Amino acid sequence: MMEVEEWAWRHNLSFGEAIEKALRDLVKKDQEEDFLKALEGIPEDDEPVTDEDRRCIEQAIKEHAAGETIPIEEVMREYGIQS
Repeated sequence: MMEVEEWAWRHNLSFGEAIEKALRDLVKKDQEEDFLKALEGIPEDDEPVTDEDRRCIEQAIKEHAAGETIPIEEVMREYGIQS
């Protein structure tokens, strides 16, 4: 599974747009309306992706490929988050 930052970069989306799409895909249809209402007050991320952002994303991709990252499932377990 691609990281959100990589996916956003490859699809020329802001990080906020990518997060919104990812969350929409995860939220069950019966919860979508409540979820979208909760997002209404959050300002849109309109910052462009910088060269530094791209370098960080490339580094993260390399770390992921080398197995140097922590799976999201492990992080969720550590913090008691259920999907």
